[in-house]
Amino acid sequence: MKRIEDIDPLTLKSYDLVLIGSGIYAARSHKTVKKLLKEALELPLKVVLFYTHATQDPETYRPFPRDIRKILETGGCKICGEFECLGEQKVSEEELQQRLQKLSPEERKKAEESIAILKNHPNEHHLNNAKEFAKSLI
Repeated sequence: MKRIEDIDPLTLKSYDLVLIGSGIYAARSHKTVKKLLKEALELPLKVVLFYTHATQDPETYRPFPRDIRKILETGGCKICGEFECLGEQKVSEEELQQRLQKLSPEERKKAEESIAILKNHPNEHHLNNAKEFAKSLI
């Protein structure tokens, strides 16, 4: 396992299977994911996506960002699997309060309920599921 910043994009093609992980923020993966894939001359043949997100409503949930999927598919990658789970939004208490202040009382109540649900996610259950998913790839 390597931090994405420590990966040489020119080596991606040499791996049998690459797991790409990111938190999803406002329907986007971390900018380093796209940067890595765009800098690679060749992409691996097999990729697995692993991500956390804060979208609890199945009606508004979107899987791993389409722009990343497009880069992978255009590059000839086969997406062999995906693991996703809820993840707590990591913002400072000050920033969180600033965001909440801008909401109407009704919107604020919904946001506070969502924040409470997401607290401490991924949790032990999600982590165990992630371990089982990883084992299934072997």
